[in-house]
Amino acid sequence: MQVDRIRAMDAKVSYRAETVNAPDLPLRKVSAEVVLEKGVLTVDPLALTFSRGDLKGKVRLDARPATPKTDIDVRLLNGRLEDFIPFKSDGKPAIEGAVMARAKLTGTGNSVHRAAASADGSVTLVAPRGQMRQAFAELLGVNASKGLLLLLSKSDKETPVRCAVADFDVRNGVMTTTTLVADTGVVLAKGRGTVNLATERMDFRIEGDSKKPRLLRLFIPITIKGPIMAPKPGLDVSKTLGQGGVATALGSLINPLAALLPFVTTGEAKDADCAGLVSEARQQGAPVKVGQTTAAKVKK
Repeated sequence: MQVDRIRAMDAKVSYRAETVNAPDLPLRKVSAEVVLEKGVLTVDPLALTFSRGDLKGKVRLDARPATPKTDIDVRLLNGRLEDFIPFKSDGKPAIEGAVMARAKLTGTGNSVHRAAASADGSVTLVAPRGQMRQAFAELLGVNASKGLLLLLSKSDKETPVRCAVADFDVRNGVMTTTTLVADTGVVLAKGRGTVNLATERMDFRIEGDSKKPRLLRLFIPITIKGPIMAPKPGLDVSKTLGQGGVATALGSLINPLAALLPFVTTGEAKDADCAGLVSEARQQGAPVKVGQTTAAKVKK
C-alpha cells in the first residue's frame, strides 16, 4: 500500500460498477463514496452486491501515523448458507438458508494482510433458520447408524435448522469463538475454535448430541482444520479409542452387551434457545430483522 500518496493528496471519488467480471467471486455490483483528506481515506458507504446477498459498511484508513491504522465495519445482509458451505450431494446443497453477519475490526499495518494480522474487534454470523439434509445433521452428532444409513440410501430427507450462531472475539489477528452453536431438528451441535488471520488458517472442533434415542452413536468430535479457503474435515478418534477400550473391558467382565453401551445415546439433547441466541447476535450488530427467528419448537 502506497501510504505516501495517501498522505500527499486530497480527493473525492464516487465509484459505481453495474457489472463486475470476477470469475472466482459471486460479485455483481460495486459502489463506493471515497473521500481522501489530510492523510485520512474514508470509504463510506461501501456496497458490494453478490449473486445472493449484500455487503455494506464503511472503511477508514488513517495514514497519518508512521504505521497506518484501518477501521472496518461491514454487515452482510441476505446471504445464503449454501454459498458459504457449498458442499453438495446429488447436485443438492447439504444446507440451505439465510445468513447475516457483522465484522467490526481495527488493525495496523501498511497492507491489508498486516492490518488483518494485527486486528482487534468482533465477528458475528447468524442463520436464524434453514434446512439441512438429515443425513448430515445426524453425522454432526456422529450417529453412525442413522446418518450413514441415510447417506447410503441417498435419502433426501431434510431436517430444519432452527438456528446457527458463530460469535468471535478478535485479538491480535486471531478470531476465537465465544459462541458456536448449530441447532437442527435432530442434533444440537456445539463447538469452539480459532481463525488465524495472519496465517490464514482455521482450527475448529465440533461435538454434537442427538435429540432422539440412537444406537451406535459414536461420541467423536469433528475437526475442521487447514487454510481458510480450503479447510479439511476430520474426526478426533482419540475419544473413540477410549470408548472402545472401556467397552471391551466391561464386556469381558460383565456382559457382551455392555460393549455397546458407550455407543448408545438416549437422545437427551434439548432445543437451543434460538430466540435468545439470535437476539444476542442482533445486539452484536448482525443485521437480523426483528421477528426473523425460528419457532421455539420444530417437529423432529
